[in-house]
Amino acid sequence: MLELEERLNILRSTGLFTQVSDEILALIHDQMESLTLSAGTTLFREGESGDTLYLVVEGLLEICSSGVQIAMRGPGECVGELALLNGTPRSATAKAKTDALVLQLYRDDFYQALTASWEVVEGVFGILGKKLREDIERQIALTHQQEQYQHELIRAREIQTAMLPSKDLILDWIHLTGRSEPAAVVGGDYYDYFHLCDGCVGLAIGDVTGHGFYSSLLVAIVSGTLRLQIGQDPAPASVHAILNPVVQNYHHTRLLMTFGYMVLDPSTQTLTFTNAGHPYPYLYSQREQKWTPLEIPSLPLGARLVSPSTEITTEWESGDRLFLYSDGLTEVQNRCEQPYSSDALECFLDRYASLPPCEMIAVLYEALDVHRQGRPFDDDVTAVVVDFL
Repeated sequence: MLELEERLNILRSTGLFTQVSDEILALIHDQMESLTLSAGTTLFREGESGDTLYLVVEGLLEICSSGVQIAMRGPGECVGELALLNGTPRSATAKAKTDALVLQLYRDDFYQALTASWEVVEGVFGILGKKLREDIERQIALTHQQEQYQHELIRAREIQTAMLPSKDLILDWIHLTGRSEPAAVVGGDYYDYFHLCDGCVGLAIGDVTGHGFYSSLLVAIVSGTLRLQIGQDPAPASVHAILNPVVQNYHHTRLLMTFGYMVLDPSTQTLTFTNAGHPYPYLYSQREQKWTPLEIPSLPLGARLVSPSTEITTEWESGDRLFLYSDGLTEVQNRCEQPYSSDALECFLDRYASLPPCEMIAVLYEALDVHRQGRPFDDDVTAVVVDFL
């Protein structure tokens, strides 16, 4: 504990009481109460009413707003004066960073000091001016950080967009088109196609849980691994076996990824498909005039339980169509929080089965826009249409 003269020297060193006479300073000191804080102790919380000013005598106080540290206050510095002056709730939380000793002065005693000494009033204006400059400087720094962050997100989106197909795939036997809309600047949805040996085409679609930076980073990792694996062995079961441990070992956060991958073979007019928890694709039969889901019960990539790679092979004919999508599509909500639903999707597919692929995608997103009534997407939304010519 400090002696009286040492405490008075602390008071004199503050911007609030620098010019105050020793007589008034002694009176102010007598009205102040000592408060000992252990490290980690909260002095006051953001949003609480403030009727007390605190002066740090020993130790450090951490000042936080909305959970973010905005300042540190040490010996000779004040906290709580703004709420004391204007009667508004505390704008920040003060917590002892170390063991600390503070002097507290209640509002009535503070106002008495103001009326007793013009020097205290000058000190108040000095403190307020300093805090205003600090706030301006902090806001400028925060604005620069936000601008840098937005720039980095835009670059991340450019990189992610570059991982998606830049154009449709149009061959003499197939027309493939797709569209992916992220809910955030960067998202966790993904689709791509690949030219394989013997004239085959590989098609992948995936959805990382959530959306945002870490989801998009996992998409990039999976995309790169997938391309390497396809160069070695493009078989769907082999691709699944390679990607599952990649997602399991993703260390940033505990994320899963639904994933579907298929090989389309024009020589046999078949598709071989494996699935990892992704919504089942729909295959449209021109002859039967109906859509059939290609169902393979499975777990997402990254699941700790062992999920064997199960392939199915099915035939297609000229005039048939394939539709793949992410679950964000059927989960698009309107203002009443009603989802678009699988039933609505199936009605859409039945109604617009004959539209050209690009037009079908465009009309689908228009239908989603009508349904959501101006509400933003809650999740990334991806749709892919494949026409067999």
